[in-house]
Amino acid sequence: MHISQVKPGDTLIADDGFSCLDPDQRVTVHSDDCGLFVPCRCGQHYLDGQLNAVGDLVGLYPPVEFKTIQTGAST
Repeated sequence: MHISQVKPGDTLIADDGFSCLDPDQRVTVHSDDCGLFVPCRCGQHYLDGQLNAVGDLVGLYPPVEFKTIQTGAST
């Protein structure tokens, strides 16, 4: 999912690559003056640190995309 498609109120699911979020944890996107973030055990995890070179989120997925990744199904 490209960062431009993410907005406050969206639900994302974390994969197992976070020390501050549990695997499969559902989190709600929030926004402040610093940008988009999800709450985590450390406070806030900003999404700009989760982007690949083309601006897609890595490690946080919308529920439908996460289910596809987990099952190995293609869209």
